[in-house]
Formats: sequence, structure tokens, C-alpha cells
Amino acid sequence: MLTPYQLSENSTSGQFLPFRLDNEIFAIESMYVTAISKMLMISPLPGTPEYCKGIAKVEGKLLPVIDMRLKLRKNCIPYNDETQIIMVNLEGAQSGLIVDTLAEVLTVSPGCQDGYEECLSKSNPYFKGIIKVSGSPAMVLDCKKILMEDGIFDLAQLVS
Repeated sequence: MLTPYQLSENSTSGQFLPFRLDNEIFAIESMYVTAISKMLMISPLPGTPEYCKGIAKVEGKLLPVIDMRLKLRKNCIPYNDETQIIMVNLEGAQSGLIVDTLAEVLTVSPGCQDGYEECLSKSNPYFKGIIKVSGSPAMVLDCKKILMEDGIFDLAQLVS
């Protein structure tokens, strides 16, 4: 079932959607998130990177689906009842990101983001910064870089 996703309209701070992968906390900026879904039927797509699990049909539209565990080089595990797909929109192109579990939307004041961006981007190009989620650090992922690599964005534009 698809759950529409809506940002708080009166927030001037950064909003993030935290999620877990392999007992680590990550987050993406909420401005990219359009909906959240339980695991869907995915049709494999030959010739795509291993982390692109294929194409899913959501509300009559096709979108590429990325397994974030594989994208971030984590151990692959079977999907279960807690597995979720975060639907994201980048410049009008829809994609899905498979994650282990989701947390509540988090609003972070501009001064509360740790300033490790330069160090993080050198160690992993997908990392954009660090925020705290319930006292634990969470790596903020750069949605644009994740989707622009290996033609995933082009594929999303093609099927959108």
C-alpha cells in the first residue's frame, strides 16, 4: 500500500527521513520523498547494476527500484515485513529506494547538523553530512548522487 508523504509546511529547518540499513542509521532529505510503500513486486531489468533490483509499477507508473544495502555495499538480506520502499522524485523522475526500516521524520535546526561534510564526501561520495537521530549519528545521503550514477536517473526519466 502506498502512503503519501507530506512535509511540515511551516518548518524552516531541514527535514530528514531516517532509515536503517544493517543496524546503521541513514537519512535522506525529505524534500525528495513523495511516498512510502511496503515491499512491491519488482520485475528484474537486465543490464542494470546489481543494486538496481528492477522496475516496479506504482499507481500505474513504472519506476526503477534501488536496494540501498547493495548500493552502500552492505550485506544482502532477504526482504521481510519491515522492508520499505521510499519513493523519491528527482527533477520529475521517480525512483524507489529499498530500506530495512523507517523512523519518524526528523526536523533539524540548521546549527544541529555536524560539519563533517568535506571529510565525509572524500570517504564516500554519497554522504552529505551527519545528523543525530535519538542521540545516535545518522549519515545523510546525497539523493542526487545516488540516483545520477550508472544511468539510474536516465532510466527513471525514461519510464516516468
